[in-house]
Amino acid sequence: MSYVIYTPSADLLKELGVNGFYTEVWRGLPDLAFEETESRGGYRSKRYERGGDYVWVTSDAVEELDENSQAILVASLRKTKSGKIHAWHVSSPSKFMGETPGEITRRAERLNLDSLNEQKEREMERIRPIANRVRARKLDMGL
Repeated sequence: MSYVIYTPSADLLKELGVNGFYTEVWRGLPDLAFEETESRGGYRSKRYERGGDYVWVTSDAVEELDENSQAILVASLRKTKSGKIHAWHVSSPSKFMGETPGEITRRAERLNLDSLNEQKEREMERIRPIANRVRARKLDMGL
């Protein structure tokens, strides 16, 4: 995967679990047979879908790649059980991400940590009412 400049560590990907969302930084696109297509808004885009792999390249990234096939791109991915690529949004980095590959990579790292923390918080919100009911029952029982 020579196109990948940055991907989260194996430990972080494991913590994200199946269906966890994460960000990678790419230089150009993977060597796949992309098809030219249009977005819902009618903009020129690219898509690859085969054998369980899926990649959607936004119009801004297509324009950037027209000028430089090795352009820096930001890929939003979802982890799958089968280990297939599910890059649902590949775009040019915004000014928000930074100007240099190093800045963009640091921002992607931060986004991945934020994603993990949000996932943990959602899990705590799911568990909190259960824990409160158990605690209340223990109090009712005098434990």
